[in-house]
Amino acid sequence: TRTLDVVNDITCAFKQAPQKIFVEMARGEELQKKRTSTRLEHILALYSQIDEDTSELRKQLESMGDNVNNRLQSDVLFLYFLQLGKSMYSGKSIDISQLGTSMYNIDHIYPQSLVKDDSIMNNKVLVLSTENMDKGDVYPIEEAVRHKMGSYWVFLHKCKLITDEKYRRLV
Repeated sequence: TRTLDVVNDITCAFKQAPQKIFVEMARGEELQKKRTSTRLEHILALYSQIDEDTSELRKQLESMGDNVNNRLQSDVLFLYFLQLGKSMYSGKSIDISQLGTSMYNIDHIYPQSLVKDDSIMNNKVLVLSTENMDKGDVYPIEEAVRHKMGSYWVFLHKCKLITDEKYRRLV
């Protein structure tokens, strides 16, 4: 009946009935929604497969309490944990208490001036602000940075903390 109410409203507004009406309906299996994992579950699953000591990062997650999932909706914080608390261009440790300040930026590996890709999983990395300014809108990333950080990127890729596409863009 709600569909007919909408048709009646359209007819009144345009002073004529629509020529065609399309109604989309869910069928059996679409009714059962699949639950996707939260960012926290995603991070913890990845950490459980890493040989590297992630206990300090886990403590930081636990210290966020019950609204850890809400806080991880922040791209800056999510990238911090995916990058194991290090800048993607220098490997320097990032101070979690300074996230959201001018000390750190999210950089687009492929500059937005070249490609409109705003994907956190494929095109964004957390870096020191100075590193972001030094890089500018240049692609590919400077060879010295790629040489210095290459083994770290391989490690993150192997641990599935960065996607194949992000790894390809970095190297």
